[in-house]
Amino acid sequence: MDISIKNKPTDSDPSDQLRRIRQKLPLAAHKGSLRRVFGASSHQYKLNEPLEPKAVEAFERKHGIELPEELTNFLTVIGDGGAGPQYGIYRLEQMEEESARLAEPCLLRPGFTDGEWRQLEALCEKQAEQDGDEAYDADGQRMFQGTLCLGTQGCTYDTVLVLNGPYRGRIVYIDRDYQKPIFTYEENFLNWYEHWLDELIAGYNVDSFGKMRPGGEAELLALFDAANDEQTKLEAVRSLFKIPSLQPDTITRLRVIYQQAEPFSPLASLTLDHLAAADYSSVEEDLLRRLRCAPEAEYRESAAQLIRVHIPAETLRNQLPVFVKLLHEEKDHDVVFLLLMILEKAEGIDFNVLGPLFVHSDARIRETALYRAGELPNKAEHLNVFRAGLLDADFSVNRTAIQALKDITDPELLPLYAKLVRRYPDQDDFIAGNVMRRMEEHSGDLEAQLQALLHHPDAETREGTQVMLELWQSDKHR
Repeated sequence: MDISIKNKPTDSDPSDQLRRIRQKLPLAAHKGSLRRVFGASSHQYKLNEPLEPKAVEAFERKHGIELPEELTNFLTVIGDGGAGPQYGIYRLEQMEEESARLAEPCLLRPGFTDGEWRQLEALCEKQAEQDGDEAYDADGQRMFQGTLCLGTQGCTYDTVLVLNGPYRGRIVYIDRDYQKPIFTYEENFLNWYEHWLDELIAGYNVDSFGKMRPGGEAELLALFDAANDEQTKLEAVRSLFKIPSLQPDTITRLRVIYQQAEPFSPLASLTLDHLAAADYSSVEEDLLRRLRCAPEAEYRESAAQLIRVHIPAETLRNQLPVFVKLLHEEKDHDVVFLLLMILEKAEGIDFNVLGPLFVHSDARIRETALYRAGELPNKAEHLNVFRAGLLDADFSVNRTAIQALKDITDPELLPLYAKLVRRYPDQDDFIAGNVMRRMEEHSGDLEAQLQALLHHPDAETREGTQVMLELWQSDKHR
């Protein structure tokens, strides 16, 4: 992967960059206040007072390290934390609290394969055990040693700064639950911070800041044209997603890229995503062709998702028969699920549409169809569909059929419930519990109906009824 730095400042005097950052922060704060920016409510674009240089020097002596110059300049000139990407920059004191083994060699690098990352995780765990580390998350401390935690992105995700080795000064996004690290594209802390300000001021979406290439439309398209490897080209096109509204010239360029890309390639999929958002009608036939002909379900799924999000309401109403036909021909559950969501937008789901799905060979599709049927207002007129679901050989289909029969109190369903309770004696929460909820909806003398079922000719029904009766009586006396 190409991880070269683009658009980096080239100041020989760091004070120039620090001055720019001070000037840009109020502009970024104004732009950010006009829209909801992830994490901004925690720092409100305010900085803490800068530290005295001696405070940083004391921290360095304590840990036997030397902080990268860019962070030191920020802490002593700009502020001791505060405004920054995601939830902001920690104070130095909190950076210390959230970090460990600062002087140890950093083990992180760009481009880990899944196998290499798991090997490192196993090695750190083994070393922690051998050395008798008793600290909480001892293996994690080793995984991320040689880094300083700058702030949190929420949940288990943090932003760290590499303190030593060949990547000293680089910003890395880590996951304490051990997903692979992501190195941002900037070469140091101040470049990373200034690019965040630049993208806020430009009005870009910064929720994924650092994971996308820096720069605007012209820079990203120039990067695409100059790149010799597919990964960099993909990153350039993907990074355009941060820009809320692409210019007409960019859309035109993306059409050319799409037409020249290999069908069903990642590049074709990315450009199609942009084009569907910008002008759905221009790619409608391409999306429908993918739904009909794409050899892999993932491509049909992505096409269905784009249609669901971007299709105009009138176009959808006119195309309902097309989508019903595609639904009936589809074999993949996830694509079926999305096609049903498309039809739902136009209130186009009824029992005729769902009919073939009730008998589909894929149990997950039968289950989804029953769930949808349970939402229809005329379901009481189609009890045979639900009876078939109760008699289905698949557990999940059975459970969903019971749940879909909410507010249906036909006494003829009780023997079928009884058979399921008997069939799944160890599934109280999923079967007996749902059956109890359906029983609570029955009017009249339910206990008398259950007593009568104890004389049913089918032994399994009698045994299940006995369990239901005991549950009902126990619940009633609680």
